[in-house]
Amino acid sequence: ASKAILDACDRCGILVMDENRQYNTAETDGLKQVRDMVMRDRNHPSVVMYSLFNEEPLQGTYTGRKLAMRLKGAVEEHDCTRFTLGAMNNGLLDEDGAYDICDITGINYQTNMYDEFHEKFPELPAVGSENCSAFMTRGCYETDHSKNVIDMFDSECASWGNTYRDGFLQIKKRDNIMGYFVWTGFDYRGEPTPFAYPSVSTQFGILDTCGFKKSAYYLNKSFWTDEPVIHIVSHWNYV
Repeated sequence: ASKAILDACDRCGILVMDENRQYNTAETDGLKQVRDMVMRDRNHPSVVMYSLFNEEPLQGTYTGRKLAMRLKGAVEEHDCTRFTLGAMNNGLLDEDGAYDICDITGINYQTNMYDEFHEKFPELPAVGSENCSAFMTRGCYETDHSKNVIDMFDSECASWGNTYRDGFLQIKKRDNIMGYFVWTGFDYRGEPTPFAYPSVSTQFGILDTCGFKKSAYYLNKSFWTDEPVIHIVSHWNYV
């Protein structure tokens, strides 16, 4: 994250998972980047946890386990006050993997694994480290795949994800999952799933690329705040 983003999070009270992107322990590459991240960001009160990896192929292996141990050690050299986690999209039940090395087990999507994971490892804290991947096109109230647009009624999501309503429900009904991070806050260029060119931007965002609100904004606000929310969208039957 840029310093400007972290400064804004400090001011606004937004909690940050600060994430490493190199899953290796070469002294001049992987370990140095983790140490630099911690040294740079540890005085930001918004940073509440460090993520050591995200969806790495080695995450469910013994090699991945050893990598996570060394990366966690590099974090703790400079900051032992924050939690660490790894964002796993596979290997959750592989006992040689990195699932229990960090303070928190991060689970990317895989909501169908929540109960099995908790049954096997009931003492491990877990968080949804990447969830939903729901689709919406701002200002569109009727899906038309020929025009690469999707309605704003929370009707579609990626094959690996959940709609906002379902994603919220999976967390709400389980006390052992502390919460989740939604993919994504904003639309961004690239990854135009489920479409291809000429689409050049995602449909995942709660807000569009310019920061204008989709109906997902009000939906999430109603889920996660105590403030009463009323937001009127277009009718859904077009009669």
